[in-house]
Amino acid sequence: MFGPDWESIGKALTNFVADPNTYKDLWDPNRGATAFRESMSLWFAQQPDTDGGKKFTSPDEGDLNRWVLNQVLAPNPFVRYLTSMMYLSQVTGLSRINYPHSQFMKSINFDALGRPEKPFIFHNAWNLDEHKLALFSNRPMPKKVDENKKVDGKEYKVPISASSLCACSALPFVEETVEIDGVTY
Repeated sequence: MFGPDWESIGKALTNFVADPNTYKDLWDPNRGATAFRESMSLWFAQQPDTDGGKKFTSPDEGDLNRWVLNQVLAPNPFVRYLTSMMYLSQVTGLSRINYPHSQFMKSINFDALGRPEKPFIFHNAWNLDEHKLALFSNRPMPKKVDENKKVDGKEYKVPISASSLCACSALPFVEETVEIDGVTY
């Protein structure tokens, strides 16, 4: 259910690749020369010896990790390009769940939920436009319903739909928002 939105990802990547500014600072000769000089000083480091001479020392794990990040990966044009693609493109990284015209969504019979023998069912989703909780139900609650579809002071939107279920399942930073009747959930 939590599939990537290939169409949006494709458009964002196409826009990123086609933008000439994307390639402006990929190759930095000064950074490459600095990385080479710092690599040599790490791998051929000399420390004063007890007898007044100098001896070569081996880098430890922390030195190796810092070297890989700062002298190997950071100046590499390919790594710089991939990093800029992750942070500067319009790829959100959010998955998409609401495909209202898909065969799967069309195959669900939501009208059956409104039959009299079915229990009253509701779920909620956060209305981002009005900053309030929205309640969706399979039918109006039979008691104390006023003209604003409020039951005991709570407004139930009718009916439950594939989009409303997707809206209640949307997770911040994981799934994109769902729009229903011009309202973002």
